[in-house]
Amino acid sequence: MPQRRLQQDFDRAAKHYAAQAGLQRRIAEAMAARMVARGWEEVQSCLDIGAGTGFLAEALIREIGELRIVPYDLSPAMCKEAGRFGTPVAGDAASLPFADASFSGVMSTLALQWVPALPEALAEMHRVLQKRGRLALALFVEGSLAELAAAYQAVGAAGRVLEFPSLVAVLRPLKEVFGDASLQIQRETYTESYNSVRDLLHHLKRIGGRARGGVVRYPGRTFFTRLEDAYRQHMDIPEGPVTASWQVLTIQARKA
Repeated sequence: MPQRRLQQDFDRAAKHYAAQAGLQRRIAEAMAARMVARGWEEVQSCLDIGAGTGFLAEALIREIGELRIVPYDLSPAMCKEAGRFGTPVAGDAASLPFADASFSGVMSTLALQWVPALPEALAEMHRVLQKRGRLALALFVEGSLAELAAAYQAVGAAGRVLEFPSLVAVLRPLKEVFGDASLQIQRETYTESYNSVRDLLHHLKRIGGRARGGVVRYPGRTFFTRLEDAYRQHMDIPEGPVTASWQVLTIQARKA
């Protein structure tokens, strides 16, 4: 996905992101609690990559108090929203405009799944971390929105579903730069309810989730009806709200 289009999608989502992204807030709050349990109180300066509107920064400050945070996001509009937590910087995660060993902590929640150059981004995080600095990541991985993928496949539109990185695509480059010794890795399933499949698709669009893959064009009422029927049949939910599942990989590490 071209970076320019990715930026535009999240620029559009920025103003109403905080009100729509309840799942993202839940994951950020859970991540902050885990970070504190792993000793993040000792972090003095932190780079928040893919900061969005600042969910993780807000949750971490609530847990440990004052902390110098630099919100960093591809979207200038998102940076503006996160500016209350520190002086924001807009840019690409794969090319960080900071000197080596600039931060004692680097964190990112639910952003790296949109980064096409993931190995380069992980190497950049390692570069800007100080010796013994802490890394904390959470991202959506393969298996997320599996129900939607199955419904699209059933109606002959498999290419429309969002794409998420595989575990290998994340862990291999991560281990290359951070090694195995300090890694703490966990995979969890989160679920959300929506009034309908159309409601789910509109929700994805409102939070910028159409940026990769094909939840982009809506071919009309007939297609929506077929997709809704396929989704409900796959989930065995004949009526009422539908659920969608997200696979979340959380990682913590330290630089040697």
